[in-house]
Amino acid sequence: MKKFITSTLASFFILFPLVASATTTDFFSDSGHGSTTTDGYLDHYENPGVWTSVQVATTSTSYDTDGTSLIVTSKFFTDAEIRRIGATIDTSALGSSAIIDSAKYCFYPTTINEDADSLRVVSFSPASYNTFAPSDYDKTNFGTSGWSADIPTTSLTLNATNCIDFNSTGISNINLISITSFGLRYVSDVTDTPPAGSVNNDVVMNSADAGTHRPYLEVTYHTSGGSSSSFASVPSTSTGALQNSTGSLVIAHVTCEAFDSFSGGTLCSSSAVTVEIPAIRFFANLWSYLLVSTLFLGVFILIMYEWLVKGVWRWFWRLITGRHPEGHGK
Repeated sequence: MKKFITSTLASFFILFPLVASATTTDFFSDSGHGSTTTDGYLDHYENPGVWTSVQVATTSTSYDTDGTSLIVTSKFFTDAEIRRIGATIDTSALGSSAIIDSAKYCFYPTTINEDADSLRVVSFSPASYNTFAPSDYDKTNFGTSGWSADIPTTSLTLNATNCIDFNSTGISNINLISITSFGLRYVSDVTDTPPAGSVNNDVVMNSADAGTHRPYLEVTYHTSGGSSSSFASVPSTSTGALQNSTGSLVIAHVTCEAFDSFSGGTLCSSSAVTVEIPAIRFFANLWSYLLVSTLFLGVFILIMYEWLVKGVWRWFWRLITGRHPEGHGK
């Protein structure tokens, strides 16, 4: 009996880990430049200024990766100015087996000047991950497709941590084994729509060089568990959740096993792809729960039989006959 109970409990602790638990980790850019990663802004300013000229310029008139502030700007009056924020963050600690559940970019604004504009997280491809150059300002280095929903600057809270949730596009572009790179732009800049009237839209926030309230990428993930299958000839350009056409159902989690070292995790350099189907995980975990429940039920029934059924039978037999049921007398 003791042996059976011991083995049952051991089975429980062996099977229970099949259910993956979520982990939340904050990732930061390095301070300054020249280390592994950095953050900063790229600025193009003209006075007198023409919006189109500033928006399509291929180089910045100034940039900063060492200051304590990040600034995103969309300005057009007699002068014109656009600032674009870039951030590179080492997310290799996630590991190739990580399945990302959610992610968000969090920052601390210290100044907000706005007039009915919004911010959008987009892709960013700098010439180097650990420093920026004037040519990085070129809008072709910044994406237009949102890694997040557009966030109206009127919804931001001054002198407090604000977070922008990544959508499935943003999540799929987080590099599990190297550096994740993304940018922050005004929507008017993305859509090439000059701000109306005398407008100076900008948000100033703490950078990685600030002493406190540094910006960070928060990622919630779990490691691969349950059942998964490897397909040797499935091409992939990303890693993350594969959804149905409406984005309402995760069909499978796709993990690229190797990335091009300089693509920021956007290009698969190997055709080896791991595909994990949540339905298989669910039934695998359900099976483990059912098995453990059955084992514990068996233990419970044996205990009840030994202590209750046999005990009552012995008591009743002795009451009627005055002898033990085993026949050893009174």
